[in-house]
Amino acid sequence: MEFGNKSIGSGVWNLLRRYLRDKRGSIATMTVLLIVPLTAILGLGTEAGTWYLIQRSEQNAADSAVLAAAQNGIINPGGTTYINEGKQVAANFGYLASEVTPVNNQTCPSPYSGSGCYKVTITRNVPVNLPRLVGYRGTNGSGAQTVVAIAMAASIDYPISDCITSLGSGSDTYRVDGGPSVVLNGCSISTNGDAKCAGNNSSGGAAYFFVHGNNNGCTPLAGSAAVTDPYTTTYPPTNIPGNTCGSNASSYTAGTTITGGTVDVTAHHYCGNVNITGNVTASTGGVMVIENGSLNISSGVTFTGAGLTIIFTGQTVAGLSPSHTPSSSGTLDISAPTSGNWSGVALYQDPRLTTGVDWSSSGSSLTWDITGLIYMPNSNILFSGDINRASGGADCFSIVDTTFRINGNVTITEQQTGCHSAGLNPPTSFIKRAILVL
Repeated sequence: MEFGNKSIGSGVWNLLRRYLRDKRGSIATMTVLLIVPLTAILGLGTEAGTWYLIQRSEQNAADSAVLAAAQNGIINPGGTTYINEGKQVAANFGYLASEVTPVNNQTCPSPYSGSGCYKVTITRNVPVNLPRLVGYRGTNGSGAQTVVAIAMAASIDYPISDCITSLGSGSDTYRVDGGPSVVLNGCSISTNGDAKCAGNNSSGGAAYFFVHGNNNGCTPLAGSAAVTDPYTTTYPPTNIPGNTCGSNASSYTAGTTITGGTVDVTAHHYCGNVNITGNVTASTGGVMVIENGSLNISSGVTFTGAGLTIIFTGQTVAGLSPSHTPSSSGTLDISAPTSGNWSGVALYQDPRLTTGVDWSSSGSSLTWDITGLIYMPNSNILFSGDINRASGGADCFSIVDTTFRINGNVTITEQQTGCHSAGLNPPTSFIKRAILVL
C-alpha cells in the first residue's frame, strides 16, 4: 500500500515536470492569462479614436456655431438671439441644444483685446465600455468620457471700398427714381445724408449701403457712420497749375474746338469750353486744365487718354458764368496717372468752385470708360449712362460728390479691385464681420 502511494506520488510529480519542460501549448496559456488586459488595451485604443473623431466633429460644429452667433450679435447688438443662432447651427451637425453653450462678452485671446468675444462650448459624454476592464471608468469615474470643443469669435471692422461717396447732409443725398434699369454690380454707396431707392430693383445689386441719414428702401444697409471728404489734403487745389488765361471775359468766350487726331492736351491751359467734335487721343499723360469752361464731347465721339488728369478750375471773371463740368455725351476713355500729385485722379473739379459745378446726363448717349477717381465734391449729379474701366486701364472707379441721383438706365460694371495698381486709395467704409480667434 505504501509502495502504491509512492508510485502515485511519483507519477504525478513526473507529469508535472514534463508539463513544465514541454513548451507546447504555452502561447495558448499566455493568451488566456493576457486576454483581459489585451482586450482592455485594444478597447481603449478603439474608443480613444472614437473620442478623437467626435472631438473633431464638435470643433467643426463649434467653429460654425460661434461665427453664426457672433454675426447675429453684430446684427442684433445687445440681444440674446445669438444663443438660439449658435444652437441651431450646431444642431445641423447633430448636436443637441443641451450640449451647446453659446456665451458673449468673453475676454478675447491674444493678440486680440477687449471682452467682446463670443464663445461656444460643445460637450458630449460618451459611454466607456472596454477600458473598464483595466479600471478606467471615464471622466471623474462617471462611466463616460467627456469630450469638449471650444471656439471663440470676435467682431472686427472690415474695410469696403466705396464707388459712390456723397457728402451732402440733406434729403435724397443718394436717390434712385422709380422706373430705370439700375445695375450697380457690387458697387458700395456711402452717403452722409438720406438715401432713397424707389422702384423695381432700385438697389441695383449694390454690395452695401452706408447711410448716415434716413434710409428708404436701399438694401443691404451695412452702416451709418458720418461721411467726410477723404481727399481734402490728398489732392489740395494748390497743386493746380496757375491760371494763364487772364481775367477778361473775352479770353474765355471763344473756347477751343478739337476736330480729331492725336493732340498734346497737357501743353497749356484751355481757356473756356473745350469742344471735341472728332475722335481724339491725348499724345501724352499729365494734367489737362480747363479754366472757366466745360469739356464737351459730341455724340458718337471718343476722347482717349492714358495717365491723364482733367482739371476743371477757374477764377471769378466779371460777366462770365461758366460751367466747370465734364461732357454729358460721347465716350470719355481715360485712365489716371499712377504717381505724382494727381495719382489715381481722372477728373478733378476744383473744390473752391461753388457755382457752375452741378452736372447731369440723360438718355444713353454717355459712356464713361474711366480708371480712377472722379472728384466733384460740390456737385449735385444727375446721372444716366454706362461706367466701365478705361481701355487697358485697371478696374478702379470712384466718384465723390455732394448728391448723386439716378434718373435713367445706369450700368456700373467697374469695381475697385485694381485701385492699388491705378494709384488710388479709394474711399473706405467699414462693416462688422465675425472672425475665428480660437
